[in-house]
Amino acid sequence: MSRASWLVFVVGSVSGCGEPPPPAAPATAPSVAFVGKPRCGPGTESSPPDAQARMKGFEGDIRTCFTLGTPGKAATTVEVSVSVQESGKVSKVRVVGATGNPSAENCVSDRLKKATFGPFCGAEVEIRWTYALQ
Repeated sequence: MSRASWLVFVVGSVSGCGEPPPPAAPATAPSVAFVGKPRCGPGTESSPPDAQARMKGFEGDIRTCFTLGTPGKAATTVEVSVSVQESGKVSKVRVVGATGNPSAENCVSDRLKKATFGPFCGAEVEIRWTYALQ
């Protein structure tokens, strides 16, 4: 019995002699594996590529809306906000600021809602544009 207790003592003494414990295995960063291709490739448009040309193209329509609209306070400019989905489809149109001509604002909104833009890759974008009416 004394021999067994001595072995326990020796093993206990050897492991607790003030030596540092063995180093832990280094932590490894989790690996990230992509499944499939990235959603948007490099060089892919993140907004409608034809946005400027399309918005300029509506200038005549916007002026017509205010020419044909019911009389009201004469506005010299109208600012619009157009939300465009990734597919190029317009999801929302808003005339920013009061022009004093609600029927003309509705006309503008109706015409711009029918617009389509070139497709792009990314989240929905908002295009803000100001048209000069005179």
